[in-house]
Amino acid sequence: MLLSPPDLVPEFPFFRLAWRQPFDSLVNALPPRYFLEPTAGVLALCPMVFIAMLTPILRNRRMVAFLAAMLAFVIGCILFVAFTGLTSQRFEVDFEPFLLFVACVAACEIVGCLRSWTRMFSSAALACLLFYSICSNAALGLQGPYDQFVQASPETYVKLARWFSPLERFRPVENPPLHLQASFQFSSPCMPERMPLISTGEFGSRYLLSVECWPDGKMKLDSETSVQSAERQTVDVGYAAGLNLVGLNYTPADHMMVVSWNGAVVLRHHLRFIITAPSQIHFGWDPTWGNKITFPRKMVVYQQKLF
Repeated sequence: MLLSPPDLVPEFPFFRLAWRQPFDSLVNALPPRYFLEPTAGVLALCPMVFIAMLTPILRNRRMVAFLAAMLAFVIGCILFVAFTGLTSQRFEVDFEPFLLFVACVAACEIVGCLRSWTRMFSSAALACLLFYSICSNAALGLQGPYDQFVQASPETYVKLARWFSPLERFRPVENPPLHLQASFQFSSPCMPERMPLISTGEFGSRYLLSVECWPDGKMKLDSETSVQSAERQTVDVGYAAGLNLVGLNYTPADHMMVVSWNGAVVLRHHLRFIITAPSQIHFGWDPTWGNKITFPRKMVVYQQKLF
């Protein structure tokens, strides 16, 4: 709730909540059954709260006593929430307003004691920090906790994204014709693990094709949309060691995603929409919530067309 940075991406709205272990650890260091939700720390979203730590150096002792009491409340609130067994972004509003208030009062007191150019420079720096905080929190507020905006009104989302996306590579497009083809190498025997193959979009607009090995030697392809959506279809395919050719073709006229496996069509998945930018097409990786897991073996990309 304090240090975890948001996931910064080049596509609108640029700030996204991330699902990270404490201090970005590769292992789960939390107690059993401690539930994590995607979060972004207060210090990363509103760096001005750092100024609250300067409270002890203020000259007005009565003011220091008042602000110290508020800081004590903030510390107690953070500790209480941390021990509830659940980390969630919505808990930050329990203490962030008080922390920001202390920071603002401390900043006004300190800047008021400065002179001339020093005061002007400090005021400009504070304005920049506040502007950054407004932008980052507006971006997260635009998405909501589960990216509901793009799911509820995809056309409006794309129109808004165009205003802030001058580079075509990072500009989201609604329902583009999509033609993707790549080969993925599987071990012999196939390891029982779920691996991402091809993904487009991000979070609420995500489409993901993944594969999972079964003990009986079969492989299951999973075709799914956003993390919170129930739109999912699966199909069993024959296992073959070595390179296997995977193809995705999306036609906007009928919103149909056609999945092929080694040249044969194995799945037709009707999607409500697809929103993706050229930079959001990934082979062997699903970046949702800052995920770092990638396809662990060889892959060869043959075709990547987004019109």
